[in-house]
Amino acid sequence: MQISVLLTFEANSTEYTANLSIPTSEINESNPFIFSVSQKTKGTDSEIDEQTVLYVNVAGKDKYYVGIEPPKSILDLAGIGNVVKELGVVVSEGGVTKQETPIVPPADSTAGKGT
Repeated sequence: MQISVLLTFEANSTEYTANLSIPTSEINESNPFIFSVSQKTKGTDSEIDEQTVLYVNVAGKDKYYVGIEPPKSILDLAGIGNVVKELGVVVSEGGVTKQETPIVPPADSTAGKGT
């Protein structure tokens, strides 16, 4: 069994999605704790820019992956967007990687149903 939380909200034409997956049994490679935050920004001409800004995968003691990538809008606001095109930092140990499968609450959950 696991507990899954999916939260999506919008601020200043940017949509943010936070995903959280907490296993209710022992945390290991096949049953990790995962947390991620992504943003989706609508640009001109219906262009959509989607980016994962934080990703954490903990698969046990000394087995983890943390990836941080500041939003491109922050680089632009800092005045370095024309020089720094992309910035990302990853720290990992124990061979743990980013899982490409999105976290989605189970179909039989009441998430998003107002109950």
